[in-house]
Amino acid sequence: MLSLSRTTGYAILAMSCMGDRRGSWLLAKDIVACTRIPGPYLSRVLHALGKSGLVLTKRGYRGGFALARPRNRITLLDVIEAVEGQACQDRCVLGLTECSDERGCPVHEFWKAERVKIRAKLRRISFADVAAFECGAREHLATCAVYRPPSVRTQAKKLKAGTARDESRRGGAQGRAVKRRHGPTKKARARKK
Repeated sequence: MLSLSRTTGYAILAMSCMGDRRGSWLLAKDIVACTRIPGPYLSRVLHALGKSGLVLTKRGYRGGFALARPRNRITLLDVIEAVEGQACQDRCVLGLTECSDERGCPVHEFWKAERVKIRAKLRRISFADVAAFECGAREHLATCAVYRPPSVRTQAKKLKAGTARDESRRGGAQGRAVKRRHGPTKKARARKK
């Protein structure tokens, strides 16, 4: 009956991609690839999370997005309020605009008491629990290259970069040896004339 918005769900997914370590920055395109959230929508969600202080944002080279604090220190209520604002929880359950303590709808008193209980429960649920559930429920998050622990990603990048560097060195040296053996190329001879 009552549930969180799609925007909050997307915020949870996006933050689930981000690791606990502050130095591991993710690009928005990597989060899109991992979560399958539409890019423009994700941009709005990340902007709201950054504005609230839950996500750090860094522009430029080696920039991206990262969690501002460890997952176990972020509550589900923090995420909901960052994306939807606190006013979303103060709305009338029937959708009436004139509903208030002075002029309450038929379910106002009941909903007011339940709202307090719901907020308390959401404050007790850590984002670490929600992220663990999301990663377990959605296989593409657990197997996504973006979600792998930063140490694994860093080792893979270093290995790939080292291999490419070694090949370019060998190719460059071999290329010079071939030119010396056979003399200058036709283009080089034409330029000298």
